This record gives sequence, structure tokens and C-alpha cells, in this order.
Amino acid sequence: MNGQNEGLVEVRPADSWTWGGVCGEHFDLRDADVVCRMLGYIWANRFYSLRSHGLAYMADIRCDGNETSLFKCSYAGWGIHDCAIYASVVCDTSRIRLIGGSGPNEGRVEVRPEDSVNWGTVCHNQFDMKDADVICRMLGYPNATQVRNDAYFGQDSSRIRLVPWRWINGPDEGLVEVRPADSWTWGRVCAEHFDLRDADVVCRMLGYIWYGLAYMADIRCDGNETSLFKCSYAGWESHVCAIYASVVCGTLINSYLNFHHVYTCICLIIYLDTSRIRLIGGSGPNEGRVEVRSEDSVNWGTVCHNQFDMKDADVICRMLGYPNATQVRNDAYFGQGTGPIYMADLRCDGNESSIFDCPYAGWTIHDCDHGQDAGVVCRTDVSRIRLVEGSGPTEGRVEVRPADSSRWGTVCHNGFDLKDAEVVCRMLGYPNAYRLRPNGYFGI
Repeated sequence: MNGQNEGLVEVRPADSWTWGGVCGEHFDLRDADVVCRMLGYIWANRFYSLRSHGLAYMADIRCDGNETSLFKCSYAGWGIHDCAIYASVVCDTSRIRLIGGSGPNEGRVEVRPEDSVNWGTVCHNQFDMKDADVICRMLGYPNATQVRNDAYFGQDSSRIRLVPWRWINGPDEGLVEVRPADSWTWGRVCAEHFDLRDADVVCRMLGYIWYGLAYMADIRCDGNETSLFKCSYAGWESHVCAIYASVVCGTLINSYLNFHHVYTCICLIIYLDTSRIRLIGGSGPNEGRVEVRSEDSVNWGTVCHNQFDMKDADVICRMLGYPNATQVRNDAYFGQGTGPIYMADLRCDGNESSIFDCPYAGWTIHDCDHGQDAGVVCRTDVSRIRLVEGSGPTEGRVEVRPADSSRWGTVCHNGFDLKDAEVVCRMLGYPNAYRLRPNGYFGI
């Protein structure tokens, strides 16, 4: 194995942290393409099989190559298989390509950063045959025969974008706009029948991998339940919501106010998950080697343990939805990373909301090796509900999580009323709800 873009394919069940392999029989380039796209690469260069042993979860995979996930392909069934060979892939990490020509040897020059899947163009100022020769040799040709400037092969091919709208907080969310291939007039996408599968495709086109979650919808509490999870609702799964439920909890019994619920028609908004921190190599999701990535990259790297202490660990654990850290595990306790070392000499005061707000030596500036990778153990909080983005602990957007996961999602406001809010507030230790805040009041 020569890098993080190639290796033995391993998968795991959604409810387990035990990894297993994929049988190599019938595995082909279409299957490999799906694997690589799931990992943030454009496509696969090649695939091969290895003789190995151990657990195998998937066999007889038959993708058509367009699927968004390997788990959406046809296969023999999720179980334990006896494989003679195991699937391995090499994902394409090329950083230069030719687009818009009549064949693979000509076209508009496009390049991308080493740690990003977003392609861009090269300006023709000062561009000459010497530059073209280098490009052609990079692509396996002996030299160039012509330079074609002034967008001869067409302008930048980007045909999709996200544009700002109310409550939009950054470049990773917004109204979806598209344009015809032969026009620069942009238009929007109708929301009817638009679902998470569609959103997933949009996100990947824009260089993202995940989307935001809404776990619960159509909640119908009678108001006496002790837990929101005991109320009637549409089922524990991912929902697409235009509006998320928010509440303000009261501190005195019968202190709530009457309110008028106003429904507003809004255009579909996609929220893309831009998480930049994770824990790898632990026995569960609450512990592991700390890995981070830059905002515009899909490549993960580690944090050096120099100066790393409990204050830094507390910030990391809170970023991941845990209340605080219980241990710092240095000296690559959870195994050595294989990517870059992005951060070192971290000096959080413990109150920051993100380690990227803490002082540190600078991105990729360090004097460390992977034997010094930092790790943490986060306190496992039994709490599965919280309020976020409010002005204090008694109000905010309602977020919940599965019992076996640290990943938080929102609650859709469809059917959400004061009885539901009362249950939420009692779960959080308050006697009752004060009022509802509809229409994504505390953000989306």
C-alpha cells in the first residue's frame, strides 16, 4: 500500500464498530468507482484482489457504477461470508485533467489542490508551449502540439451552486441553483419529490461528502410523557425538513404564554455536514486518535501531542457532542496516523467552542512524527437531547441523537406543538415550556 488512496476495502454495520472485508469475487471497476466516491475521490484507477483472512461482511457485489453508496448496490446479503480473496482498490488522486475536447488528448486545462476534490481552471496569461509540454507529459503524452487559449474548449463547466438565503450561515448551505450547459442564466430546483438522495448528489458535485440530519418528524406527544422518544413520531431515520423545531423552556410552572403559529413557505435549503474533527481507532465513538481536516479538503490528518492537555481534550469532546474529556491518550495510543500532521502546540484555555479557535503553531507547522499523535477519551453522556444556538441553556433548536451514536440531528417541526415542547423541557430538567419558536428561529 503506497498511500491513503489505496488499500483493502473494509466496511462495518451501522450499529457496530467491528470492521470486516469485502469479498473479491465479481468485484469490478464499477464497484471500485462507488467505493472511491464514498471516500471523497473522483473515481477508481484500478482494483485488485488480495488473499487474506478474517471477517467479511459483503460478497457478490454488483454495482452499476452510479450509486452513491456501496450499500445501495446489489450484493449477497449482509452477513459473514467465507472469502478466498478480498477486494482492494486504488482511488484516482490525479490533480490535472483536460475537459471539453473531442478526445482525451485535448481540452481545457483543469487542476485541483492536493487535498481537495474541487476542480478549477488555469488562466492563459503567459501560458505558452513550454507550459503545455509539461501538462501533456503529466498526462502521459510526449509533448504538446498546440496551445488553445481564449476558452477555446469552453468556459468553466461548473453548472451548480448554492446561493445565500435567509438563515444561511456559510458557503456549505443555500438554495440550489443550476444552469444549462449552453447558458449562464441560473435557475432554481423545485422542492417537490426532492429528498436526501438528491441532496447527496448535489453535495458531492460541490465537493462535500455528508449532509445534515433530521432524525425525528411528525411528533405527536400527549404532553404527559417523560421522554420525547416515547411519543408517537414518523420513525427514527433521516428526514428532509425545511424548518426545524425550537423551544424556550420555562422555569416556573404555568408560566408559558399563548402564541400564534405562523407557517411560512420557503424554498428548499440543503445543509451540508462540514465536520472537521473525528476520533479514530478507539473501541467506541467516544475515544480515539484525534484527526482533523482543513475546511476545503477531504483529507484527514493528526494532531501532535506536544503541549496537548485536558483543556484541549475538553474542547475536542464538546465539538463531538460529549460534555467533556476523561483522559488524554498521547504517544499514538490509538495507533499512528498515515496522513499529514496538521496541528501542534495546541494551547486551548478550555472554553473555546472549536480547537480551530485555539492558539497553535500553524497549519502543518510541527516538529513531530506520527508516534506523537494525540488521542482522547470523551465522557459518555447518557443525554440524548439538547438545545443549541439559544441565548441561554433554556432555549434553542432541539437536537437529538440515537442511543448508540454521538451524531446529533434535528427534529422536524411538522406536527410539533406545545405538548411536544413540554416533554422536551421536562427531559432537560425544566418544569414546562414557555413558548414555541417556529420557522428555524434558532437556525437550521
